[in-house]
Amino acid sequence: GITPPGASFNSQLPRKPIVKSLVFAVLSTSLVAAGLAAADEPVAIWSAGDQKGVGVASLAVPLEESEFYTDRFTSEAWFEDGSRVWVSFLVSNLGPGTHKLTVKSRWYEAGGKEHYFKKELERSGYTVSNEPFKFAGAGHTLSGTPRSFSVKGAGADGYSFDLDFKSGLAPWRPGTGRTTFGTEALSYLDMTIVQPKAVVTGSVSGPGGKKTLKGYGYVLHTVATVPPYELAKRLVEARSIDTDTVVWVKQFTTPEKYGGK
Repeated sequence: GITPPGASFNSQLPRKPIVKSLVFAVLSTSLVAAGLAAADEPVAIWSAGDQKGVGVASLAVPLEESEFYTDRFTSEAWFEDGSRVWVSFLVSNLGPGTHKLTVKSRWYEAGGKEHYFKKELERSGYTVSNEPFKFAGAGHTLSGTPRSFSVKGAGADGYSFDLDFKSGLAPWRPGTGRTTFGTEALSYLDMTIVQPKAVVTGSVSGPGGKKTLKGYGYVLHTVATVPPYELAKRLVEARSIDTDTVVWVKQFTTPEKYGGK
């Protein structure tokens, strides 16, 4: 089945080699031809720019000055013992200030107890380099390449984790990965499924000591400069990661300005 983003589900750990897994992704807009013809502003759906494939450049954090700029990395992993970790880095210009970073992490014990961490930083409070890629703040660090990605964190309640995400599935972008909005194409949504399904290994340390972990997970990177109210009037996102099949779905209907109904 399809599980909403952020929700837990009881997928079993892979019983077959991850390289045999299948990715099925549906990313689209529900624009009709008549709507596009009547639109005040054009939309280039997953076809703007000329970037093909996924490389280190797809991890870059451009730190743009646009009023509506946001840049988010999301990673999540499920482990054989029933525990789980989720980490989010979000850079945003929304509201006062520019290039503000919010770091969040959630560590779930096997029994379900959650340890939640959140910290907001100004630009001077974190570091980011694009080649080689390394993004660090609030005791958490993302680094590596699309195929070999590291997630480290000193989270809540004395828990810390050191995890390696290694993908047997190729990183993926829908088309060029970028949708632009408007005649001048200054507003955009850019999406990379950095690791659709990864083998995750590492350790977690806490009040009970250090534990070695193994499981599976994913890594996403999304950058946008389009105002949220201009991106979509309806938005559906879902994913399912199972033993042999990975499904990603993202569908949105644009406002009337860009050809919506």
